[in-house]
Amino acid sequence: MSQLFPLLDKRHVIRLLRGAFKPQIQEMGLRYSAQQLARLGIITIDPFSFIKCTHPADEDYPQEILDLDCEGLLHVDESVHPEMATYHCPLCGRFVEYPSVHKEVFHSWLIQRNTAGIAAYVADALSGLPQVHLAQALNEVDIRIQLKSSRILYGHLAGGGGTKHRQPDGSPYALYIQTYSQQNALSSTSAHPAEISLVDLLTHESRWVADRFQEVISPPLFRHRNRADLQSLQKALLDAFPTHAALAKMIRIQLNRPIDALAMGNNLDEIIFRLINRADQEGWHTDLIRAAKNANPTNIALQTVDNL
Repeated sequence: MSQLFPLLDKRHVIRLLRGAFKPQIQEMGLRYSAQQLARLGIITIDPFSFIKCTHPADEDYPQEILDLDCEGLLHVDESVHPEMATYHCPLCGRFVEYPSVHKEVFHSWLIQRNTAGIAAYVADALSGLPQVHLAQALNEVDIRIQLKSSRILYGHLAGGGGTKHRQPDGSPYALYIQTYSQQNALSSTSAHPAEISLVDLLTHESRWVADRFQEVISPPLFRHRNRADLQSLQKALLDAFPTHAALAKMIRIQLNRPIDALAMGNNLDEIIFRLINRADQEGWHTDLIRAAKNANPTNIALQTVDNL
């Protein structure tokens, strides 16, 4: 865990990034995640107080209430003198005599995204990766990335509103990395070769993020293989090694490497995908296929995979 990669709960981060909402302050895990995102400048937190139109603990319940099922919430404006404030339920419309009538006061937060803060955080997080010399937020959506190899990339933050740009895991933000040398190329959304989710930066350790970033900035997957080759090998490995333990054993015995040092992921399918990707990028995909065949020589799907 680090300041840039705080390892937060993925479900909480996704929920907090989806937009303005009012969580129950009693949700301690969500509250902690919100505090960490606010510390990083990714969201803003505005505390507020409210009363309920209908609540059994209130003095006006139930005799002065026409609709006992009303779920209206009334914001308590603490900047106004109590005797000057007036309260009408936004749902049933009844006048609520508060504070002359005792009502229980609840407290919560208004959570809102900070787009400028998100860009600044992403730039800082990328600057902390071993491949990056410096990343700079050019504005609220564009990021310039200078690698230690002197290569210049540009990233574009997309998403944040609605579901159009959300990732499969529900994450509302993704950083699209492009290899163009001109900033105006960022306007082209059809040529995005790869992306990294903002949620990934916040919920994974720095080593995992560095591996994922390496995949993003590397040449296209399987330079010497077509899509059918990739799918065949991935399916064959899943069939031959259906558990993480089986895959890890094969890698350790055949290649003398720990699986976690080569590829990490949320599930076996993702781990195998990244293992194949890394093997191809580093030029040992033939060794991987040969090792898998040696470990499981009776698997039909695996034996039909071409070594070349």
